[in-house]
Amino acid sequence: MGAPADSPADSPFDGIWDAFGDAGLLDAAMIDRDGGEPLVIMVDLRTPDEVEFDSRITTHKPMIDYRRVDAPELAVDSTLTVRGIRYRVRNPPRDLGDGVHLQADLEVVR
Repeated sequence: MGAPADSPADSPFDGIWDAFGDAGLLDAAMIDRDGGEPLVIMVDLRTPDEVEFDSRITTHKPMIDYRRVDAPELAVDSTLTVRGIRYRVRNPPRDLGDGVHLQADLEVVR
């Protein structure tokens, strides 16, 4: 019968995400789940510095890209740990337009 229609095996990106992970280009993220073990998925964590307010302030806004099928339940206020830093999802994850990947804005949990 085959894999479900929304599985990464049915996408044009079949194997590419895993190859990025194998090459060390992705990070393991541990997503907290109520009453259970964390869900571990591979993510592309980016922590760009953005110049705002007429170049007077530099802010740090981390974000992740990830496969939808790996964490479809990731939502605002979900918490996860990447590279030893704990984050919370700030906004609803956005579709990246390829039908496979989502992007989530994060904030550091202090």
